[in-house]
Amino acid sequence: MNNTKRQITTIIPFRVIQQVGNAVLEFYVHTRYKPLVSPEYSNLYEFPVGGVDENEDSLEAGLRELKEETGMIGNHIYPPQFVQLTIISGSDKVAGYDSFYNLEMQETTHGLLWQGPVFLVRVSSQETPVPNPTEAKDPLWLSVQEIIELAYNQNFQTRPEHFEDTNRTFFDLQLPALRHLATKLLSKEFKSELINLGEQKQQIGSEITSNLREIKPKWYETKKLL
Repeated sequence: MNNTKRQITTIIPFRVIQQVGNAVLEFYVHTRYKPLVSPEYSNLYEFPVGGVDENEDSLEAGLRELKEETGMIGNHIYPPQFVQLTIISGSDKVAGYDSFYNLEMQETTHGLLWQGPVFLVRVSSQETPVPNPTEAKDPLWLSVQEIIELAYNQNFQTRPEHFEDTNRTFFDLQLPALRHLATKLLSKEFKSELINLGEQKQQIGSEITSNLREIKPKWYETKKLL
């Protein structure tokens, strides 16, 4: 068995829309479209996802993938905790996040173990997603009820265009994260947390990443020597 690991990061973008005095949550998906490299999963709905590059942490990779795949910029992360752990040796430190969910795919093509965190990220309600045509198409914002229907009913009424398999709608490897989100959305408290996320002004690009900038220069220098 090949025990090689590939670190991935999944981003679930969401926005808050004001409708007749009420705050409404919407979640972003697009149609995965990689017919040459991933034909078995093409034409399924998915969240933005990608690999972690050298010298990136998982959140940085996710935000980069979000921008590359959709053109959107994340403003707030859920849960909004940043954790700086202890010194490992010399100047090396570890930066960690509380992720919303963690995916670990045990059996995939070529026997690789895919694993990585899933982040919920709020984007501006003014953002217009523009999918990267080499990776995705057909952007779609889903309501809370539609997320729940998509998670537990794979005969979801809004099917990806030109998709022939009537038994599958969503990217299989992300389905556990989708169902976790759907289960959480049954809670009024959780929905309220997402709607209010950002009111404390804990934004990506300020408190969180300023802490990362403080520890990364020496960390990068050390990595280059390895």
